[in-house]
Amino acid sequence: MHYPLYLVEVEDGYGHGQVVAVCLVKRETAEYVRELISLLVQENADALAKTNVVMTDKDFVEQQVIVECIPNVKLQLCIFHVLRGVAECNVSPAQKQRICSISESTLYANSAAHYDDVLQQLMTFPSV
Repeated sequence: MHYPLYLVEVEDGYGHGQVVAVCLVKRETAEYVRELISLLVQENADALAKTNVVMTDKDFVEQQVIVECIPNVKLQLCIFHVLRGVAECNVSPAQKQRICSISESTLYANSAAHYDDVLQQLMTFPSV
């Protein structure tokens, strides 16, 4: 049997992380993920009230449920999953390299102005 594994990690302001929950779900449907997130919210309401950002992978169901159950947080995609998604694009090697380069520059921008400049490059990239 295949049961998806969810690891919930918290990270403090100094970048130190710790796994606080390990969960197996029967399926990755909105119903099952909602039950998991709802339980986490119920048991950790005080901590979640102080939470600003939740990092996720590219799973749209998970993202939708988090926004629904924890509306005060912003979602942030995991850098690893963003770059892996770009690497899996069905484009030419040259286009892929350019998309990866722009994406990495966006992810590692050191100022809002730099981010805006790089994001504009990404937005004007020819559609594939």
